Amino acid sequence: MDSITVRNLILYHLFFNVIDSIFFCNFFDVSGDTQYDAYVLAFQECGNKNNRDAWIKTIGNELDLGYTILGRVDMWEMVLVIFIHSEHVRFISVVETCSEATGISIAKKLTGKQLGNKGAVAIGFRWHDTPLCFIGSHLAARPERVLKRNSNYQQIIEK
Repeated sequence: MDSITVRNLILYHLFFNVIDSIFFCNFFDVSGDTQYDAYVLAFQECGNKNNRDAWIKTIGNELDLGYTILGRVDMWEMVLVIFIHSEHVRFISVVETCSEATGISIAKKLTGKQLGNKGAVAIGFRWHDTPLCFIGSHLAARPERVLKRNSNYQQIIEK
C-alpha cells in the first residue's frame, strides 16, 4: 500500500488476493490524515460477480460521497476498480479498460478462447495531460512457474 503524487494527484493503490474471503472492515484506512484523490483497487480470487459487486459496494460505502467510480473491469474472478474524487472528474478524459486472459490453455482448443482464471485487467485514462494506466494481474504461483509467468507477462503487455 503506497501513495504517489502525480501533479498533486495522490493515489492509494491496493492489490489484494481475496481468496474468496468475505469483506472485512478496516481493510484500508479512510479516516487517516491523507486525503487521497483516487483509490486504485485490484482484487483476485474474489468469486463470482455477486461477490465482486459486494466488495465494490462495501468499499464505496466506506468512502465518503465525494468519490465516484471512474472505471471498473472484471475478468473471471478478478476486478480492478478506480474510485476518483469528484473534484477531479473534470480533468479526466480517454478512459479505457482492457483484459487479457492467460489461463488454462486447454479451453482454447475447444472454444477458441483462453480461460481467464489467470491474466490481467487494466484501466487507463488521462489526467490533465498525463496518461496513467493501472494493471492488476493474477499469474501462476510458485517458483517453478517463473517461465510461465514471464510468458504471460509478455502476452499481457503485447495486447
